Amino acid sequence: MSLAPEDLVTQLDRIAVLVDEARAAVALIGEGDPSAMQELDATVDRLAAAVAELKGQTAAGGRF
Repeated sequence: MSLAPEDLVTQLDRIAVLVDEARAAVALIGEGDPSAMQELDATVDRLAAAVAELKGQTAAGGRF
């Protein structure tokens, strides 16, 4: 599988967006919105999947 640096940047950008979403959920939790914990949980699940996907591609020794 050939992996271009642009593909890695795209994946990292997606991860960055998810981190921003997690931070926003934490801010809502801090403001007293308990329902934001569910959003945080879902976001962390998506974040973990995105990181696992990236790890799978880098561990496979993707070529450029």
